[in-house]
Amino acid sequence: MATATNTAFQPCFNRAAIMQRAWELYRRSFQSAFNRKGFAWALKAAWRDAELDQHFAKQEAQRAAMTAHERRVSDVRAEIEHLDRLPLAQRIGDRRAALTAELQTLRRAA
Repeated sequence: MATATNTAFQPCFNRAAIMQRAWELYRRSFQSAFNRKGFAWALKAAWRDAELDQHFAKQEAQRAAMTAHERRVSDVRAEIEHLDRLPLAQRIGDRRAALTAELQTLRRAA
């Protein structure tokens, strides 16, 4: 029976390391007899950690491939998005205007 595998879209995880991390979290959090729900929590947390690690590694690889100009454009955009998510009581007008002007200057320079 032939099965098609498409590894380009499937992230690869070290399942042994994830299981070791789950046991480590479980032993640190639960000292009594085996608790199924507790281990389920630890396993879920270990998978979440592995997925986040992979996500951040991918972001770092993408960032390393950028030029200094692209990196600055990305940073300015991220800071503008961060300002947009702040509570309305905070005054962001001056900072946002300065960042928007810098972003326009960076776009013209590209």
